[in-house]
Amino acid sequence: MTERKPWWPLFYLLPLLSLTGCSGWQSALDVHGQSAISLKHLIVLIVAVCSLIWALVMIALPAAMYFLPERALEKVEHQFVP
Repeated sequence: MTERKPWWPLFYLLPLLSLTGCSGWQSALDVHGQSAISLKHLIVLIVAVCSLIWALVMIALPAAMYFLPERALEKVEHQFVP
């Protein structure tokens, strides 16, 4: 009997269907006018800064866990154990 492929990865494609009409006057990313261009630049800046902060946290978290001494971990564990 052959093994069937799982069907749940197809759900990852569903959000792509909502992006099919992203052009023309209804698009938030197809800007027209100075205020719309300024707003787009602000949104891109906010997303870039948040992405940079997220990436730095994802780098710092494993590094902090790796370099944290075991004695410090024992102190933390004893503080939470009743």
